[in-house]
Amino acid sequence: IILTMNQDLKDRLGKLSPEKRQLVLKKLREQQASTASENNADLATQVIEVADRSKAIPLSYAQQRLWLLHQIDGHSAQYNEFSAQHISGSLNIEALKVAIDSLVERHEILRTCFPSLDGVPYQKFGGAGKLFFQCTDFSVEDDALDSDEKLNLLATLAEEESLFSFDLESGPLVRVHIYKLSDEQTVLFINMHHIICDGWSTAVYVAELLSLYQ
Repeated sequence: IILTMNQDLKDRLGKLSPEKRQLVLKKLREQQASTASENNADLATQVIEVADRSKAIPLSYAQQRLWLLHQIDGHSAQYNEFSAQHISGSLNIEALKVAIDSLVERHEILRTCFPSLDGVPYQKFGGAGKLFFQCTDFSVEDDALDSDEKLNLLATLAEEESLFSFDLESGPLVRVHIYKLSDEQTVLFINMHHIICDGWSTAVYVAELLSLYQ
């Protein structure tokens, strides 16, 4: 705890004996500690009210920056959050789709798009609709690809997806591709725009998705 004093208090303390000065400082510190504790208790009991969805909800400062950069160069993929996951073992694709839908339902930001009114952007919750979800089965091709060909094709598809240009105005801002290579091998692409996620939130999404799938 840092004790701050004005000049008048310092002058008055300077006139006291060392013993009395220490006693007064001790009382002041105890009083300051008590006040700080009460303030912390007040903060702990504050309730965050739900914003009125009938009104335009402004963007955060970070979202404003990303929205402005998107207006300057809307075709840039610099702020795409793309990941590719290799999954070994049998994958229940229908269960994964249900888990992804549940995740999107749990997190409002994943259903949000960012239109503008008179040049001012706002958050439109639920406006993005359903996320883009596609499943491609490479294991049942008539002319089955060998392992190297599948890897080369996946590399090309990953590059194309990572460069996808999102439409912030209408969304969706989440894209999921599943590529089934065999009964035991699957690759999962997830692509989101940075305006709705960051490294920390992405880790939360992945953890929740695994929990929902299981």
